Amino acid sequence: MKKTSLARDISGVFGSNVLAIISALLIGIIVARYLGPEGKGLFTALTVVPVIVASFAAMGIRRTAVYFIGKKEFDESEVASAVIQILIITSLAGMGASYIAFHWMDNSSYTPELILITILIIPFRLATIYAGGIYLGREQYRFANLMKWSVPMVNLLLLVMFVMVLKMDVFGALLAVMLSGVIISVIAINRLSKDFKLSLKWNRVLLKKMLSLGSLYAASLLVMKLIYRIDVLLLEQLSDLKEVGYYSIAVTISEQLWQLPLAVGIVIMSKSANAHDPSLMNKKVGQMLRFSLFAGAAGAIIMYFIMPSLIPFIYGKAFSESAMLLQTILPGIVFFIIFRILNSHLNGLGKPMPAIYAIIPALVLNIGLNYLWIPEFGGKGAAMATNVSYVIGTVLMIVFYIRATKTKAGPLLLPQKEDLEIVMQKIKRRKK
Repeated sequence: MKKTSLARDISGVFGSNVLAIISALLIGIIVARYLGPEGKGLFTALTVVPVIVASFAAMGIRRTAVYFIGKKEFDESEVASAVIQILIITSLAGMGASYIAFHWMDNSSYTPELILITILIIPFRLATIYAGGIYLGREQYRFANLMKWSVPMVNLLLLVMFVMVLKMDVFGALLAVMLSGVIISVIAINRLSKDFKLSLKWNRVLLKKMLSLGSLYAASLLVMKLIYRIDVLLLEQLSDLKEVGYYSIAVTISEQLWQLPLAVGIVIMSKSANAHDPSLMNKKVGQMLRFSLFAGAAGAIIMYFIMPSLIPFIYGKAFSESAMLLQTILPGIVFFIIFRILNSHLNGLGKPMPAIYAIIPALVLNIGLNYLWIPEFGGKGAAMATNVSYVIGTVLMIVFYIRATKTKAGPLLLPQKEDLEIVMQKIKRRKK
């Protein structure tokens, strides 16, 4: 493996993430402007069901596929076939759960046509997620990235046609979401059928192992989502909606500092699953962690000074208070970069439990501090609680990571002479 390959793979993943974010932002603007508040509300209320259901139905299979493809314990075609079998099962279960949810809500605005299209989003959403995991396991990042950015991009193009041109309102917006999934899923399945010998013959041993590990990944993802968003729920309960509005903007902006670590983490997870030299991989993870932490800290400093001016300009003067909350939460956001990188490495090694062990105590602490500080400090109290819980969770993750990988804290976290050498080498190459 060439030394430049890691940086190139990370830049590819990062670019696809940015493209997906821009597409999603444009989709949100079009939906808001052309459907209006009521139509936007109906669209959001309908699509939140498949999003939540798909998150649970995914069962951590994407990460599981990365691990089993990378480790080569089973034949690649057997793993890919097992993923397709799990896709069929989870799709049917997800669609059934969504139908029950819509029936239970009994909203007259949810017509049978809207419900049908919304439910059909689920299998195609899962198909692109699962396919991306298979190709990440093979370290084929270009196609895995395609699964990431192409869905929102096609969704955007279809949205322009159905909503802006044909004036199909909420039905058109939902149809765009569903058909974008169909188109990219067909491409994914076609590629899988060419690259693997797919079969519906069950391998019970493999399926059992994948579902077992997948359930642990799913539990890890669940507790991670809780610590990311529990503060918003508690702020709504213990304060007022105005504070929630200020805080949500601060969190949304500050979490953009995680985009680079997210890209780094995806590549680390894939390469960890394929690594034959654990000590060399540990060394590379340490380098990527330190560079990511430096980039995050630099970005945080820039945000700290420019966002007090930019936030009122972008969102209006009414949201000026969000700048103070953003400044408050930045230390925790930066510190948690360490957690995300280390967790990605452990995920690639098939070890999701350390994240659960680290996050649960931090989550309990987060909830307690929110109840203690939100009534007195409002959104700032939620930000302070997040900082403390992120730091505690990260410290615990460092301890568990060192035990799991048998590394030392110093070489992992502290700047090394090699870091400077790598930077100088890249500068010399660019000059040439």
